[in-house]
Amino acid sequence: MNNKLPPVMPFRWACAYGEDRTGLWQAFEVAGVRQVMRWIPPGEFLMGSPESEAERSDDERQHRVVLTEGFWLADTACTQALWEE
Repeated sequence: MNNKLPPVMPFRWACAYGEDRTGLWQAFEVAGVRQVMRWIPPGEFLMGSPESEAERSDDERQHRVVLTEGFWLADTACTQALWEE
């Protein structure tokens, strides 16, 4: 199995799922309020600002981050409607 794919797809809670130009997604609903989750695969990236970036603070040192496992992340902040449900 490709370790960059989620172990289960779709989860039992998913009311919809698929793949688009951004990647894999699943959605769930609570009392008719929908939230979409995006698959973040394992990998590596540079976090922080390069020294050449305008208005950079001294505590924004650029460094390598390695994600050893993938995870699901909401594609937007939790809405007030979802929070209330």
